[in-house]
Amino acid sequence: MSFIPSIATVTDQCLMIFSLSDMLIRQRRSEDSFRQFQYVADVIDNRASVLLAEYMLEMAAKLRFLDDREELLKRYERHQVRVKNYQGVEEISLRDIRWALNKLIHQSRISFSVKKQDTIVLPSPPESKGRELDKPVGLYKDKVVMVLVEGRHNGRAWKHEFSLAQLLNEILRIVFLKNLDESGPHS
Repeated sequence: MSFIPSIATVTDQCLMIFSLSDMLIRQRRSEDSFRQFQYVADVIDNRASVLLAEYMLEMAAKLRFLDDREELLKRYERHQVRVKNYQGVEEISLRDIRWALNKLIHQSRISFSVKKQDTIVLPSPPESKGRELDKPVGLYKDKVVMVLVEGRHNGRAWKHEFSLAQLLNEILRIVFLKNLDESGPHS
């Protein structure tokens, strides 16, 4: 029996990772924390980051496997860094998923932080027809989980930080486009 990961398992892991990151954000906000539930709070404090790292590494390996086998990223990845500007605030969006997956796979240290971030909501892209955002266009103050990965390559240290939500959103966009292609044209 052989085990070949499916795109559905990647989707499931994205949801698990997002749920864990949401717990980290809530735990770090005093008004939303789980402090009234001592044992839940202790487990979140002690295990959530470890589980988040494990799930991310597992998801990265599965997605890279699927990419090598089905060229998912080659077909659907945008391969660009997009800078959005709204009322003088710039937001740089992660667009190179394979780069981020490689950094996750080859890291020697991973950590997570919660940062306040200005998020810019722009009109939805054409491929999102029928799935437009509920939020009006504008600037929003959010808290996001940032992933910091560190490692060494050819004796040189490297360090990169990226938004977990942006990475997951881009992965799920690829899943959506793949599923759309497989379902064929709709009338």
